[in-house]
Amino acid sequence: RHHCGHQFGHLKNLKEIVKGLFLENELMSKHTSYGVGGPVKAFIIPKDLLDLINILKFSNIFEH
Repeated sequence: RHHCGHQFGHLKNLKEIVKGLFLENELMSKHTSYGVGGPVKAFIIPKDLLDLINILKFSNIFEH
């Protein structure tokens, strides 16, 4: 398994996998009811169940 620090170089690969919404450096404050939260490396809304499954498989490869 890869370590957490190596994940950042894999955002491009993740972006190619995602069929739904993929936003980099998105402010979480735009997506919370209290309007709080800073930027996240990747904000993803899967297109469908298959998209979610593929995203989770990808994330498990790089789990720390």
